[in-house]
Amino acid sequence: MTSRKSNHDERDQRNWPDFDFVPDANDPALDADMAAAMAKQEELQRCAGGPAKTLEDNRRQQTQLAGFWSEGSPDIAHVDDLEIPSSDRTIAARLYRPAQQNTPVLIYLHGGGWCRGSIASDACTCRHLAEKSGFAVLSLDYRLAPENPYPAALSDVLTAMQWCRKSAATWNLDAEHVFLGGGSAGANLSLAAALKCRDDGLPGPSGLVLFYGWFQCTDFDTPSHRAFGDGRYGNSTQRLLGYAAHYVANGAQPSDPYISPLRAASLAGLPPMWLGVAELDVLRDEQLALAERVTAEGGRALVRRYYGLVHGFGGRTRMVPRAVTAIADAAKFVKETMLA
Repeated sequence: MTSRKSNHDERDQRNWPDFDFVPDANDPALDADMAAAMAKQEELQRCAGGPAKTLEDNRRQQTQLAGFWSEGSPDIAHVDDLEIPSSDRTIAARLYRPAQQNTPVLIYLHGGGWCRGSIASDACTCRHLAEKSGFAVLSLDYRLAPENPYPAALSDVLTAMQWCRKSAATWNLDAEHVFLGGGSAGANLSLAAALKCRDDGLPGPSGLVLFYGWFQCTDFDTPSHRAFGDGRYGNSTQRLLGYAAHYVANGAQPSDPYISPLRAASLAGLPPMWLGVAELDVLRDEQLALAERVTAEGGRALVRRYYGLVHGFGGRTRMVPRAVTAIADAAKFVKETMLA
């Protein structure tokens, strides 16, 4: 099998290809609610000036539209915007806390190919996770590429994990139960952080919640890339190549296990993980490959495949009931893992 690698020489090209296609409402593979949500997103983009053509426009538009998708999400007792100190800066974060005390915490990392996204973009996912799990959820505004390529985002995640344990008493959190999770690139960072903790002998997460994860930057010619890479379901191979070129810079290698965790020499010794797989996603196959490897190496990987759903479905809870179901599945996993 041939592998298409990201072209690092193009990482400073900020043009943003238009892959925001309107779905075919008669596509039998596509969930009807998912198709309606994709069409609504396209309508919202038109009202906001059309599909973004640059990375800066894409970031602006995503923030602008996030309010629509988070409307109607569950109310949470306490929502606090805060700053997490690091060695040379502070990291913005938003903490969703239930009314009860001493709650476990799930650090949730938004998606966006390491290049876009914010604490606003996945607010609906975080609210549903907090409401359905009873956990506190910490949404992290980690640094983005290309301004801050690898390993900046990973460093921010590790800092946030340390902060949760050190500041648990202040925020009524359970320092013994810190979970990691995220979608797409956020799932990548969650798994990479777990690997880093394992390799460095540091306290790792209690479990991982991985929605439609991107786990390797070395092979863009998998069967799911070939099936869905044209972008008709929102994500595309070309877009991912562009993201990877921005993130894997300054001499970093795509095969680095903290960039491509699926390529790590060993996946043994990782915490239990839940994988929410969108069936109509270019990244589907690497998620299934991860689960297969983890299980073969003695770990626990619970896979849930959501047929008819596309990459990023967790951000469409307002219109896609099965997205809410998937988040409830993830919440059930973290509750059961804590009690195991």
